[in-house]
Amino acid sequence: MASRLRKVRIGEKVKVKSTVFDSAADVRAGRKRWSQVTHGDLWDSSYEEGIIVESLGKSIWLVQFSDAKTEVHRQNIITLDNEGPLRPNFDTVTRFEADLDVEVADVEDSDSSSEDDVTTDINKLVEDLRWSDEEQAPTFDQRTKKGFTTQENPIFHPKYIEKRSGPTVFEVWQTWTNEDFMHGMVEVMDAAGRAKYSEHWRTLTMGKFVRWLGIYHQMLADPRPGGRRSYWSNRKDWECLGRSSYDLKDVMDIKEFEQIYTVFGIPIGAPDDAHGKVRGFVDAWNSQCKKALSPGWCLVIDESMVKWRGRGMPGKIFVPRKPEPCGMEGKTTACGLSKCMLHFDMQEGKNRMGDKKYNKEYGRSVGCTLRCVDSWAGQGKIVFADSWFGSPKAAIALAQRGLFCIMNVKGAARKGFPMERMQENVSQDKRIFSLMSSFTINDEEWSLVAGGHQEKNPMFLISTASTMHMGDDRRFKIFFLDDNGTEQTSIVTYTTTEMHGAYRKYFNRIDLHNRDRQENFYFAEVLITNDWSKRVIWELWGCTLVNVHFTLQYFYGAHYRNMCVQQFKDAMAMGLMYNPWIIAERIDRPIVQGSHTLVRMPARKSNPKLMVNTICRYCKQCTSYYCEQCTRKNNITAYFGVCNVGIRMCWANHVENVPTPRNRARGGSLKRARLQ
Repeated sequence: MASRLRKVRIGEKVKVKSTVFDSAADVRAGRKRWSQVTHGDLWDSSYEEGIIVESLGKSIWLVQFSDAKTEVHRQNIITLDNEGPLRPNFDTVTRFEADLDVEVADVEDSDSSSEDDVTTDINKLVEDLRWSDEEQAPTFDQRTKKGFTTQENPIFHPKYIEKRSGPTVFEVWQTWTNEDFMHGMVEVMDAAGRAKYSEHWRTLTMGKFVRWLGIYHQMLADPRPGGRRSYWSNRKDWECLGRSSYDLKDVMDIKEFEQIYTVFGIPIGAPDDAHGKVRGFVDAWNSQCKKALSPGWCLVIDESMVKWRGRGMPGKIFVPRKPEPCGMEGKTTACGLSKCMLHFDMQEGKNRMGDKKYNKEYGRSVGCTLRCVDSWAGQGKIVFADSWFGSPKAAIALAQRGLFCIMNVKGAARKGFPMERMQENVSQDKRIFSLMSSFTINDEEWSLVAGGHQEKNPMFLISTASTMHMGDDRRFKIFFLDDNGTEQTSIVTYTTTEMHGAYRKYFNRIDLHNRDRQENFYFAEVLITNDWSKRVIWELWGCTLVNVHFTLQYFYGAHYRNMCVQQFKDAMAMGLMYNPWIIAERIDRPIVQGSHTLVRMPARKSNPKLMVNTICRYCKQCTSYYCEQCTRKNNITAYFGVCNVGIRMCWANHVENVPTPRNRARGGSLKRARLQ
């Protein structure tokens, strides 16, 4: 037991009592604690090995334990001076409040521990870097030396039951979607619709809202001239474009579609928050992506742009080198193996970014790097990043959190990196050059490698992983004109190192994701709006669409190997428009509106005399539903058939007492007649 103040550094392992990680909700509900389930009768005397992941002030730390069985990171706030339990005030996978019992081994005594100590420590480590005088090529992989011997593959956590035929496209989309937040959106939109349209508003349900999204996916899959109203036209002119004359009349009424569009919105955060319109959605999107996929051994960090050329967007920037230069920039994280995007960090402007997590201790660049990979601290993954993120300070900060890196470095402003010496030694004649340095974290020595490689242009990397051994040759096909002006082809081969080969292979994963989103699946382009918050939401839904596509390719290639992009778009649109939620809304319970009640037909097995299907009095199509009040009760063969909500507009017309086609010519009201 620690009876006095101790100095603990981020990334350090501490021995913590198992009960610290028990859920307060389990304790209040009288359920078995996590420690009881894990350790049985020894639950009160067992300890776990946790990792310090964050400093929250003087002698207050955030400790994390990775549960190998459930693959959940359990966290709690601990104090090292026996002042009693603390109530956690942070957002994590599970919330806890428990008695504290911590035993710290081999740590240095100190009178205080604060954020200033963290800043001083890392700056001192950067200043103390001494690069070797002679060229050195490390012959070991430091990641293997630290005990991370496997290169684990990503793990997908589906919500559905695995089956031999593989999942449907909708089931994969459902895994990547935060249903709880979407239910909140539906409630907000339904309340807004009732206030705006009163009796003309039809109740918005989860199934109907997903169907509304599916219509936009259909617009993405089947682009047409003439605006969105053209999708409710049965004109055959579209066949000349090579597409079917499919229209949306049987999916949703155009008026109902436009009503939902006018009230579209999400729960808004604090009024003084400039990004409050989208912050809740971005946080929900980030948390759901981390639940859906556990990344493999490599993570990639890069930038993504949310295109916006209008006004009103806070933090709007212009980056000429980007394919979409104007809009909101986000720092994003993706799994290097599956290419699925897992985190989006909004760049909110120079003034607002100063208060972001880690920025005060490490600066904006390193702080942003740590936020992007914060969810995987202590897991020994390799972080690939370009020159905006790369620096010796970033490499050391990642090492303190149990992560390795291979990062690009450019410019002379990268403090601690031997840029001048690297530039002098890397040339056309001497293509490969490396220097080594070292730093110490918790009495454990880490090697830091500065590696340079010359191809067309020199590339300088800073790394705590991989080696400078010679790797596989890189082959390029180049085209040139000979003396006669004829185009010729030549194959050029470059020798490269393992470190540079790995960086060139994985560093562009987010670029590939952005390219697919902006070329093949530009979902945001189907929405015409002057509200920047809707644009951000649509861009992230576009990222979800690309994640679904990459998930099918990587995890279910045996079933979807031959599916082209157009087929995927069609399957996605049909899966959303005819989603299981709207089917459940039709079947699970009767629908009561006014003096009418929609009921499903009795099952044929219960009584052979009863029919399963009947004929809808409006569209004359086969249906399994009827209006109970309008059915002649004394004659079971006279069901007043009406198509259910979400299929056609028949039920809505019936509730509004619109005459059936048979009686419309006579000008009469609804008539209950026997089936013909």
